[in-house]
Amino acid sequence: MSAQDVLGQADALMRRHRSFVARPAGEAPAEQPEQAPPEDAGIPVLTDIVAEETYSSRSVSAILDALRDEIDSATTAWLADALPAAVANASQQILAELELQAHHALLPRLQAIITRHRDKAGQDQSL
Repeated sequence: MSAQDVLGQADALMRRHRSFVARPAGEAPAEQPEQAPPEDAGIPVLTDIVAEETYSSRSVSAILDALRDEIDSATTAWLADALPAAVANASQQILAELELQAHHALLPRLQAIITRHRDKAGQDQSL
């Protein structure tokens, strides 16, 4: 398949989706049979001039208000899925930290108390 064939197929594909396709200079446009407007005919293209009030902040707010319940539901569902794993992970980290602190801080204190009482008991017996 030659490069011209590929470009021709790409050009034909673009013509099906847009009414304007750039062509090389000097090439006359081929006659197109009457076609129904494409599905995305209502979507502005780069060359369209869109009135500012069409997409005002009021319409954006209305869209966001309409999506609020859906966004809330999606957030709640995500939290219900993610929260148990996050809590379990955090719990494991807390337990590991407490165990480390117990071995490094609490255990030496307890051993010092036992040693002190043992020494005191030994002194009392020698009297």
